Amino acid sequence: MATEFKVPDLGENVDEGDIVSVMVKEGDEIEAEQNVMEIETGKAVVELPCPIAGRITKVHVQKGSKVKVGDPLLTVEDTGGKADGKKQAAEAKDDVKKSEPKAKKESASPKAEAEDDAAEDDAAEEAPAEKEAAQAEAKKPAKKGADGQQRKAAPKARP
Repeated sequence: MATEFKVPDLGENVDEGDIVSVMVKEGDEIEAEQNVMEIETGKAVVELPCPIAGRITKVHVQKGSKVKVGDPLLTVEDTGGKADGKKQAAEAKDDVKKSEPKAKKESASPKAEAEDDAAEDDAAEEAPAEKEAAQAEAKKPAKKGADGQQRKAAPKARP
């Protein structure tokens, strides 16, 4: 089934642009979310990814063309790769998640882990000391200013 890829919404108050480059040609096989063109608006140059996987049967624009939101850019013969592309991306993401903990465990030596644990313990001990200092500061009597009004000391900034 042939599907037209049209100029998407390019942003707030942007309804047209100029084609800076066309990265594909008729007959090319593309993957879902592959960048196919660059379009320049009044604000920026943006790469346009095509959400459809398949074979390009028609390129409707060329470099320098002025286009508006909704104008056709490409006609793509859908090969059903849209769902496959999302499925492959999800599988790749799962593979990365599964491999990350192994990499951390393999690279961390027992000495490094002990140092990390000690640093966490030190940080936990410092927090109550800072809290006590702040409470003691708050209990101090208020100071009088030059105008005779009582003033509280400004609280100390926490790191």
